[in-house]
Amino acid sequence: MVERNKLIIVSVLMLLTGCASGDEEIEFVEDLAIPAGSIFNSAELVKTVNGQKITQFNLDGDRIISGEDTLICPLIDTSRLGSKTIQYIFNDHEIELTVEIVDASPPVFQEEKNELTVQAGISKDDLIEMMKVKDEYSSFSVILEGDMNLSKSGTYHVAAIAKDEVGNEARKEYTIIVREESRQQDKITSETESVSRPAQSSPEQSDDNSSSSHNGQNKQENSEPTNTEIHLTAENRRFLFSDGYDYESCYQAAVTYAQQMIKEHKANGYNCNPIRNDRQEYVGYEVVFY
Repeated sequence: MVERNKLIIVSVLMLLTGCASGDEEIEFVEDLAIPAGSIFNSAELVKTVNGQKITQFNLDGDRIISGEDTLICPLIDTSRLGSKTIQYIFNDHEIELTVEIVDASPPVFQEEKNELTVQAGISKDDLIEMMKVKDEYSSFSVILEGDMNLSKSGTYHVAAIAKDEVGNEARKEYTIIVREESRQQDKITSETESVSRPAQSSPEQSDDNSSSSHNGQNKQENSEPTNTEIHLTAENRRFLFSDGYDYESCYQAAVTYAQQMIKEHKANGYNCNPIRNDRQEYVGYEVVFY
């Protein structure tokens, strides 16, 4: 919360037909700064009415009742910054007061996650953009504190500090995981290859098929075809880093599952495809059978 500016009270007590009498007096608080965007009761700005201190017992909705005196308090629009003149009605007399609507809110990190995975070579500006920092009332800047090399794979711990032009400040700790592009591209090439195997083939059958011609003819007559298509019953499945895998173990888990389905004759072949999110970050692998 920024320190609120201390403003000199500018209040004018006027009779509708002239000046107020000497025994009618409203005293306002010294701090007339109001946070932007707040729901503010202007009665809180009144300190005394005709020398009587105002408490919660004097409040009645938008009115202050002190003895036989009634002060009607105005609504205040706090949606915009700057000076604003409001009007009170005191025993049918109009009183004007100038207040200041100020930015008292720090910037907000809208990205809820504390861990971000990025590709090596990303700029700091793009990294900050992923944090989704917003400020409704003021311009702001964001700096990153901590040792970090966005060109080299690794895990880094940094603090993001967002500060607006009036001094409001927000801080959030992040774990930044940098992955090198070359490693990802090499893995993608191998991971997207299709794997297809005959449903009924085996090493023993291959050896038998390569035997002499007079034995081979009898085997072909008595054995089932080796390339018979099987009915696809294996379910496609996703393996995600969010399940606790790293790059290597996630890929191995996907391949192991796919090979087991092939072994159980539930599919003819499979593709192991990398999965990306909407920010083009790799988040896991998907096994697709055919």
